[in-house]
Amino acid sequence: MSASQNEFSVCYFSMKPVRPSTTSSREVLIIEHDEAIRRLLVELVRRNGCKAFGAASLSEASMELTQRDYALVIFDTHLPGGRAMNIPRFLREHPGMALTPIVAVSSDDTPKYIEDIIDSGADQFVVKPIRREEVRQLLSLYSLLSVVES
Repeated sequence: MSASQNEFSVCYFSMKPVRPSTTSSREVLIIEHDEAIRRLLVELVRRNGCKAFGAASLSEASMELTQRDYALVIFDTHLPGGRAMNIPRFLREHPGMALTPIVAVSSDDTPKYIEDIIDSGADQFVVKPIRREEVRQLLSLYSLLSVVES
């Protein structure tokens, strides 16, 4: 596991090699039960030139996943009705999601928890609070960053 600190002292963990998105889509799905955080993340993604869609639950996410091909999925590990370790598996079971990058976000930053989330199928882990620069870094990491400046 590797961790790096940026100027905000927020850790970004990466345990797997970066797989580029397999779709030409620049659409990002944000799965977050807290409406304020979900709206903020959707807005930050949009400001960087991508289309962003929000889902408040796994059932909403499931419906979203049938409507479009996503280039990236960002999910909160503490969704109501979903066990954190099962969420990446749940997402991977949807058609077209086997190779889609999945990023977990959580305020729980214990090494064992992060390792378990990554082992369950997430590609990356970002510790909350996630800030504008982390969103930009994720979009850049997966080649989704627009030339449009925010």
